[in-house]
Amino acid sequence: MLAFGADAAEGWLTLLAAFPEGGPGAGLVSSARQWLREMPVRGLADLAVTGGDLTSALDKRPGPWLGQLLQKLLLAAASGDVPNDRTALIMKAKRMNHHEHGED
Repeated sequence: MLAFGADAAEGWLTLLAAFPEGGPGAGLVSSARQWLREMPVRGLADLAVTGGDLTSALDKRPGPWLGQLLQKLLLAAASGDVPNDRTALIMKAKRMNHHEHGED
């Protein structure tokens, strides 16, 4: 849902609900809609941290790693693994960067 947006996800759920007898996974439509409504963030613009915040906090130059890290943070915030809070997201980014480089 995060990759394509909430509107696309709602469209898929509507399509799934329209199948005769609900089709496969029809029982998940209402719970998926509720999850979508309650999702704390839906896209990178909703994140409480920016690419600039991350490059400064990690003392790194922008590059492909930045987009990948932002996507990981988006997923973590959307799933509730980390609050959508600037400080919490930067701390999570530092942990992710630390683990990625095998530092202990």
